[in-house]
Amino acid sequence: METPKRLSDFPDDAPGRFGYSVAKVSLAAVPFVGDALQEILERAIGEPLRKRQEEWFREIGKGLQDLQDRLDGFDPRALGENPVFVGVVYEATDQAMRAQDDERLEALRNVVLNTAAGIAIDDVLRGTFMDYVGRFSTAHLRVLKAMDNPSASPAMVAQAKGMMMGSFWPVLLAGLPEFGQREDLLEVIVAELEAERLIERSSKVMMSGDSIMSRKSTALGRAFLQFISSPAG
Repeated sequence: METPKRLSDFPDDAPGRFGYSVAKVSLAAVPFVGDALQEILERAIGEPLRKRQEEWFREIGKGLQDLQDRLDGFDPRALGENPVFVGVVYEATDQAMRAQDDERLEALRNVVLNTAAGIAIDDVLRGTFMDYVGRFSTAHLRVLKAMDNPSASPAMVAQAKGMMMGSFWPVLLAGLPEFGQREDLLEVIVAELEAERLIERSSKVMMSGDSIMSRKSTALGRAFLQFISSPAG
């Protein structure tokens, strides 16, 4: 089988790509919009949006190159014929332009790359998971990850050590110290994850020592985490 030609690096300066020139031309045709306002809009809106969009697509391009290097027979050029991939890119790009933190951008990037890599997921779940990515805060994601694998956190392991009986709640707080003074906020996040059936309803239930550190995510929660995690090699 012929090895697919590797994608070239994403261009830093491609004429006509993601530019603000069209918007500037449109503004010039609007009455009472002068050069000064055009300059303000360019600096305050146009240039930041252009940079964000270019950086977003650059990161997607790097990820596709990495998949091509790691996956036999993977040809990124064929993705344009995949309507599922195109749809996910469209929706993820829209969310990426509104994202305010790197953690959410990373999750969106992983969604695109997992789709490109061919991770099979039901259409209904895909739509639901995309809604979660757009609706959940990064705090939701951190809580879900902590409850999915408590043993990965040294602080949570240390808190649970020696506990013969108790609830998972103090262990969770140990692993997420940012909620130390905001238990009420953590309770809201946990309740929302429970309502979506991503975690079990057992955070404050008394349990034995062996059960305290058991995985608290559901099968649906684990599927969502896979959806937003970096593609496996």
